[in-house]
Amino acid sequence: MFCHRVRSMAWITGLILAVGAEAIAGQLRIATWNVTNYSSGRVSEFQTAIYGVYQSRSMAPDVLIGQEFTSASSVTNFLTILNTAPGSPGDWAAANFVDGPDTDSAFFYRTSKVDLLAVTVISNGGSSPNPPRNTMRYDVRLDGFTSPEATVAIYSSHMKSGDTSDDLARRLTEAQRIRDNAETLPAGWHFLVGGDFNIPGSNEAAYQELVGSQPNNNGRFFDPINTPGSWQNDCTNFRFVHSQDPACPPDYGGLDDRYDQILVSVSLINEQGFDYIGDATIPFSKTTWDDPNHSYRTWGNDGFRDNGTISCSDCLRVVGNTMVGQTIATALEASASLTGHLPVFADFTPPDKGACCLPCGCEGGLDQATCEARGGQFRGIDVLCGQEVPPCDEPPVPTDVIINEVLVTHNGVDDHEFVELFGQPNELLCGLTILVIEGEVASKGIVDAAVSLDDCGGWVPCALDAGGYFVAGGAGLPPEQRDLLIGSGTYVFEDGTQTFALVLNCLVDVGDDIDTNNDGLVDVDVGTVLDAVGIVDSGYPSTDAVYFSAPAFGPDGATVPAGMARCPNGVDTGTLNDWVRLSRALDGSDGCVPITPGATNPANCGGDYDGDGNYDLGDFAAFQQCFGAATLECSALELAGSCGIGLDDFAAFVPRLTGP
Repeated sequence: MFCHRVRSMAWITGLILAVGAEAIAGQLRIATWNVTNYSSGRVSEFQTAIYGVYQSRSMAPDVLIGQEFTSASSVTNFLTILNTAPGSPGDWAAANFVDGPDTDSAFFYRTSKVDLLAVTVISNGGSSPNPPRNTMRYDVRLDGFTSPEATVAIYSSHMKSGDTSDDLARRLTEAQRIRDNAETLPAGWHFLVGGDFNIPGSNEAAYQELVGSQPNNNGRFFDPINTPGSWQNDCTNFRFVHSQDPACPPDYGGLDDRYDQILVSVSLINEQGFDYIGDATIPFSKTTWDDPNHSYRTWGNDGFRDNGTISCSDCLRVVGNTMVGQTIATALEASASLTGHLPVFADFTPPDKGACCLPCGCEGGLDQATCEARGGQFRGIDVLCGQEVPPCDEPPVPTDVIINEVLVTHNGVDDHEFVELFGQPNELLCGLTILVIEGEVASKGIVDAAVSLDDCGGWVPCALDAGGYFVAGGAGLPPEQRDLLIGSGTYVFEDGTQTFALVLNCLVDVGDDIDTNNDGLVDVDVGTVLDAVGIVDSGYPSTDAVYFSAPAFGPDGATVPAGMARCPNGVDTGTLNDWVRLSRALDGSDGCVPITPGATNPANCGGDYDGDGNYDLGDFAAFQQCFGAATLECSALELAGSCGIGLDDFAAFVPRLTGP
């Protein structure tokens, strides 16, 4: 059982420190790039720019929004570049190409990361007063998800360039159509726009149409790096976010415009669910490209220019580039084809998982597809267990379930170790965890194992069988004797002092310390302990500890016993008299009780030689014929743990003549 974790800015910053490297597993990196009138060629340049690595940093996007593709064949050529690049995962696909006026948008995506749902032309390009090119929308959903909250509508825009009144009007028209369309998206969807806006500053009407507040803000966009202003030719305040043009003057203008941007919906910057990795309330740094508050990057722009100055009349610094190094910087400059652009990208987290109704009640942290694959009912992204509507049915709390038999070691390779539970036949074990707590000297209190019984495979909860038994054990147990495989199959448990506990609604996990000062007392809440038993070696009680006031069984000389079983079967009086020692030979041939995983413990045990349920003179007489013997038959009289009948067993038996 796991708690819902609220995303913190410390967590965000920790992820951003790795920005530039391939997006961490589970994250989604979205890039936009005007590839400058692309038809074919520039293969090595693009491959190096996209998948080249410098100081562990690589662009390596998961989604690429492209502008200035000339034809369907140009998209095919670029797709080949993506899939054949050294370092590429080779799982790229392209959306259907839509041929419109002038050059066109293209959309590339990794099939292991997102599923493409639809391609839509939301605004046809043409002559004035229309935008010059088609404006596209690509609807995608995170792979493995089915909910609206995992869906994002991605707009691609290449607005009209120029500064005439007609140019500004055509950009405004395109912005209006994008915002109007975003207002119509289904509830729960996210949206963003990436592209070459050709806008010199945030005060322009087209930009304000996208980001400004209006009576209907359902389609409003936001700048995730919160960096407004007149960015054209301002290298004091915007030099780390300029994207056009990386080529060198005097023939070209130099890196002096923030034309290329990604703008996002408010749902992508609210620190809930599917979300931008960064703090959209903080403007991008004016002193470093490596801003720890943002995953947003203008790839290749380290803020300085070719001659070492920060003059806007200079081109992308290649030699000494601190973001991408010389090789990638050179490839970026060449792939921009002199008058082009640098790519811009941002990283996003997938939605926090939601609540799922399963046979064992509500489980948080599952996405809809996983929930339904387990036979559950999904209750929405970011919904916490306890807040789901309607509430999940809670299973009955397991009652009267006890630890009935434990084997920790035996002759040969230890692969038969197990814990057997006993209770009402066919009872679900929802909410139960088998804990194994270290009891040895300085390691006292460390949780060595935490076996949850909510899932026994195939998302079916663990349950007692028709006889009331359940066995979790190693690979050496035959499958018909084992309900749940635990550990690696061999040496599942240590051969030392430890406590076995059955806990309802467990609050600790492997590696946690329940005895922080090693005084032998529990210092933290572990949940509700239903049953516990300790098994000890000679270090107990001088240096070792047993927890939860459990009876301490052992030692066997200087070591732990092989294991212990309740005798009579299923009887719990809370004392050591409930337990008998198990055979290291497993079959009882050494004179101790044989193991019986998944079956009734031997009726003839604990001094009840004749198995009539009483400790009487008939059992007393049996000591005479078994004295000195170490056999399966005489193991019923084994009480002192020597696996052979002697005076110590007789002395332990005498008090039982009047009752167990």
